[in-house]
Amino acid sequence: MFQTTSFSNQPLAYEKPLTSFMKEQCFSLQAPKRVLCLGENKENLAIFLAQKGLVVDVLEVDETNHFTIHKQIKEPFLPVRLEHTTLSRWHADNVFDRIFCSFLYLEKEQQALLFEKCFSALKMGGVLVVEALSESHKSLEPKAFKEPNQLYNFNETLRIFKTLPFVLEKFSQEVITLKDENFFEKRASVVHIIALKNS
Repeated sequence: MFQTTSFSNQPLAYEKPLTSFMKEQCFSLQAPKRVLCLGENKENLAIFLAQKGLVVDVLEVDETNHFTIHKQIKEPFLPVRLEHTTLSRWHADNVFDRIFCSFLYLEKEQQALLFEKCFSALKMGGVLVVEALSESHKSLEPKAFKEPNQLYNFNETLRIFKTLPFVLEKFSQEVITLKDENFFEKRASVVHIIALKNS
């Protein structure tokens, strides 16, 4: 299901502030470009990028969050194209210049499918930017996740990317400082990926 909608040009109260990694990757983009945002922080990413004059799509693959997004739409308007579907049904070919995947929680068997679909959706020379909680995060917040299967294993994720014709410009596991919606700080173990489509 497709919908052209609008988000407020102010950050949403329930969303986490953008990390320094994501901000750095956003600042490197110049309009006109078409970008896709996925994951927990997709609304803030969409607002940030739309303010820069970019053509922004948001992919929502979780039904519950889909309704949350609609409840958060406010004035004034920034045009954003919202697609609501399942990951297995989503398909795009050579559409996006950059895809941002910010803390998208998927079961292990869907993670490979996500990266395969992102590869297809990128234009030649397009870039996939990923920031995701790694399995090592369990040692920092052992009680925080009821679904540890939705965290990303560094070696397994690297294995997936090696099966795809990406050029890996960055692939690392790091401990960073995250801020929540109330700007409280906490440590997090994350996987950072910058992957270029060149074939």
